[in-house]
Amino acid sequence: MDVSTLTPAQQASVERTYNGWMRDLPAKAAAPLAFVRIIANLLRETNERISALIEWRDGLNQRAETLATKVAALEAAREKRGTPNVSWAGTHEVNKRYFEGELCSRNGLWLCVAGETTTTPGTAPADWKLVVHRKLIPTKDNQ
Repeated sequence: MDVSTLTPAQQASVERTYNGWMRDLPAKAAAPLAFVRIIANLLRETNERISALIEWRDGLNQRAETLATKVAALEAAREKRGTPNVSWAGTHEVNKRYFEGELCSRNGLWLCVAGETTTTPGTAPADWKLVVHRKLIPTKDNQ
């Protein structure tokens, strides 16, 4: 719009409108700016809360992983501690192979706890566990 084509009255009106608009601009802009500041503060607070929740969740995940590892270790230890497949191997024989879970007798009842062994029960504590000790009852023959 070319202002030079306007009448002096029209130019005065445009000038008054422009001056009024410029005068009222800070007041008119204050409400939207306040709203933007409020939204920015809410977003910042929300972001801080979300960050705190993420840290809390990560802590819980680490704790859950630790507990899962402990449970797995305990279950493995329980399975190893118990010997579910016990079998009778008879009276001990020298140089015979014995495997984990086999029972044999040699001055008592012995359980093989090694994966595989040819040792004599009572000579290798890491390979054999005494289950029942044979106690001699005094008789005429063994006194």
